[in-house]
Amino acid sequence: MKTKELIERLQDADSTGELEVCVENKDIYFVERKEAYWDGRLQRIICDPELRGKCYSVVDGKIVSSGHKVELILMGIEDIIENDPDAPIDLSDAGSEEEKARWEKRIAEWRNEMRLIHAELDPEFRLKEIQEGRDFFNSLEAYCMQDPGKLNPYREYIKGDSYRNWMQGWLDAAANYWESMGSD
Repeated sequence: MKTKELIERLQDADSTGELEVCVENKDIYFVERKEAYWDGRLQRIICDPELRGKCYSVVDGKIVSSGHKVELILMGIEDIIENDPDAPIDLSDAGSEEEKARWEKRIAEWRNEMRLIHAELDPEFRLKEIQEGRDFFNSLEAYCMQDPGKLNPYREYIKGDSYRNWMQGWLDAAANYWESMGSD
């Protein structure tokens, strides 16, 4: 749909211009012009103009990488909580008490999930995780070297110097990165 058609249809749907506009119940955070290939190719649908709006009218599809597109950037409650797990959410107009309770439960789940993710991104947490990974790698290597019958395919792979050097280099680089993130 072209921008002029979208504007026309929005004005047909709300001649006052005062209604909220959403896409899949998410608010439009901002609008951005981009190259058609940016963030994935533009996926266009081709409709029969005589049927559009009356019934299923799609007759073709097209993947487009040339030209430009206007993208509506959406944001919903889950997105707000993803950025700030403690953001206030107003449920005063959410509907019945039952509906409010469903939203409260859903929001609490999102908050808990995001708090865990935020904790995992914390430099001190990451350093501990890296050390545990290093400990696990060393334990697995020792285990595999003691008993050739156990985890044989892994033993052959893990005992190679190139893999060990690569893994140790990666762990050291990751540890240095997270250490630098923690020091201001």
